Amino acid sequence: MSIVRYILKGELPKEGQVVYCDNGEFSPDRAVYRDGEFIGGGEYPVPSYKMSNASKWFDLKDYSDFHRCKGISCYSISFDVAEGIDIK
Repeated sequence: MSIVRYILKGELPKEGQVVYCDNGEFSPDRAVYRDGEFIGGGEYPVPSYKMSNASKWFDLKDYSDFHRCKGISCYSISFDVAEGIDIK
């Protein structure tokens, strides 16, 4: 089972969890799940914003842990790679 989760299936992160989230036709971004919403941005110069078009997400810790276990330095994040990472 992939680390990617789908909102339409009711697969939502825990409160305060840091995730990577798509945002419809906008660019995917890091987000914090807070009060039932994905909140992106918040780092200078981008103010915080609600990701209202999100449909899928994955936990950044799972993504990072996978690469660390493989001994790989990872500098990019993508859903293509995340789809191939399985949770144990």
